[in-house]
Amino acid sequence: MVNLLFGIHCHQPVGNFDYVIKHAFEKSYKPFLETLYNYPDFKFSIHYTGPLLEWIEQNEPEFFEIIREMVSRKQVEIFVSGFYEPVLASIPENDREAQILIAREYVIRKFHYMPDGLWLTERVWDPSIVKSLIKSGINYVLVDDFHFLSAGFDKANLHGYYLTESEGQTLGIFPIDEKLRYLTPFRPVDETLKYLKELHESQKEAAIIFDDGEKFGIWPGTHDWVYKKGWLKKFIEGILSLEFVQTSTYREFFESHKPLGRAYLPTASYFEMSEWSLMPEKALKFVEFVNRLKSEGIFEENKIFVRGGIWQNFLVKYSEANRMHKKMVYISGELKDTPVEEKIPLYRAQCNDAYWHGIFGGLYLPHLRHANYSNLLKAERNLPAPIFEEIDIDCDGFYEIYARTKFIVAQIKPSYGGALTEFSSLKQALNFQDTLMRRFEHYHKGLKETHHSESGVASIHEMPKKVDRKKLIYDWSEKFSLLDHFIEDSPEAKSLARVEFKELGDFVNQPYEYFMEKNGVKLHRSGGVFDGGKRPIEIEKEITIPLERPEVIAKYRIPGRSGNAVFAVEFNFSMPSADSKESRIILDGKIIGNFHDILDARGHELILDDTVFNTAVKLRSERETVFRIFPVYTVSQSESGLDYTYQETGIFMLFGPVEGIFENTITISIPGG
Repeated sequence: MVNLLFGIHCHQPVGNFDYVIKHAFEKSYKPFLETLYNYPDFKFSIHYTGPLLEWIEQNEPEFFEIIREMVSRKQVEIFVSGFYEPVLASIPENDREAQILIAREYVIRKFHYMPDGLWLTERVWDPSIVKSLIKSGINYVLVDDFHFLSAGFDKANLHGYYLTESEGQTLGIFPIDEKLRYLTPFRPVDETLKYLKELHESQKEAAIIFDDGEKFGIWPGTHDWVYKKGWLKKFIEGILSLEFVQTSTYREFFESHKPLGRAYLPTASYFEMSEWSLMPEKALKFVEFVNRLKSEGIFEENKIFVRGGIWQNFLVKYSEANRMHKKMVYISGELKDTPVEEKIPLYRAQCNDAYWHGIFGGLYLPHLRHANYSNLLKAERNLPAPIFEEIDIDCDGFYEIYARTKFIVAQIKPSYGGALTEFSSLKQALNFQDTLMRRFEHYHKGLKETHHSESGVASIHEMPKKVDRKKLIYDWSEKFSLLDHFIEDSPEAKSLARVEFKELGDFVNQPYEYFMEKNGVKLHRSGGVFDGGKRPIEIEKEITIPLERPEVIAKYRIPGRSGNAVFAVEFNFSMPSADSKESRIILDGKIIGNFHDILDARGHELILDDTVFNTAVKLRSERETVFRIFPVYTVSQSESGLDYTYQETGIFMLFGPVEGIFENTITISIPGG
């Protein structure tokens, strides 16, 4: 007898659009559960993440009644994770335990069920979390069979659970069967039934499948396939018709069967994650290597020896993810003695999606990054102000200047051009420096081979992705503000947007000397302008953060000559309404366009007015300046294909060649706080 352990994991990230969640509920979560409700003999397991549960409770409360009834008739087992779906290995230990506790208490309170199984977010396994899971009352978790294969296990011996341990305490680990993941629901039901028969004939105890609920209705083509064409009903009825298969919850199996052995697993996630987390050049080679093994017909037998990166690599690959992550760790440390119920914004900010990117992962989605930063800033409101301190907050070995007043939080990075790397309103809980640079991604090359059976529906991993190469633009520097350039000529906004200009200075991403002041920092760099030779030049930049106003003031002094090189200061601001065409760009009191326009203008005061969120950023220069203004778009892959996404508005202030002593004051402020 084969025990079918069938489960689904359903997730919507913190900050996702309401209409997106509603669509997912109507197309997948609701019809899936309503279908299973009609088959009480089909036992299965479910996991809904905290953000999704909160949405359902507020918008579709009757859905909870269905779950409660299915729990009461012992048809359903409920799994938990960290409530706001963090990658547990990426957050502090105290937060891990608190998030799991919140999730368990929620399930007990709402569904009268005591959960002891855990869905491991993105199946990111790290041995360091074992102790936290055991302390949190978890008895067993789920990982991919790839985790076991990477540890040297035989795939034929992965049809049950194993025990791992920490300091003599044990934890069960179930390996999810990759073949079942790819059969369900993408191939005809008969293929799954045939595979189950093979498992029965080889005397396997369990067929283990626990996968994304979004595959059952949201992924392209799956709603018609699963519901209108009846795949799900055929699957359930087909399973129930087999005498050699019985459905079981994970808890029932765990309590009635002995472990297959002991296991110690390496840090890993699912196989695709090991590709996505690599640096792009290495990811290209990884894909080429995998494709070569597949073409030679030797991939499956050698897959266990093919390892890419780990989830934490995203914090190396994407500096933006690392800055957000390290701010989260910093806030967590500052709030360590705060009661759990007062740290909910921090826990919400630990939601995993905005910290990484593959096909899933929302680093490229501005509204998800905004949501995480917004929650971090709400948590930060509870910390004392003002502070001005040197701290290596991003853990790169160089100090940043971290400033907090009762109005704003600002970070200045002397080691990177003396740039402004955070500019946040505490009142509005917005980080206007939550920007993203345009970088090469390995899938821009379009090298990945895709194959799928003519029967069934294609998985998103099998869908070809066509890249419009005209949209591919790559930045050579981070999208910070107060970046100092010396540029050949005076390029128009269109050229600056496409990074089609010649940089003559060596100031943008190089270290500045600095010393702290009472409420600011003085920065200095002796560098050069390479306009046919090296012309030595100095920049003095004094950044002040007033205690009584939501602004940053930068005073420039350049005591030299730049020849024909044009001095320019670059700014980049991420506005919360993102794609909205209702935004306004105002120059010296006159509306000249919106966030999606490419603009060349001259004046003193520029305002980015986000009319949707009723917020704005104001730039004012004492000297009249030429403004070059342009939108910044990225090209990234997602479940539906390739996305062209507005990230921020770039602004260059051009002042012309420096002839003698250049002095100017630039003020960055937030009207209304």
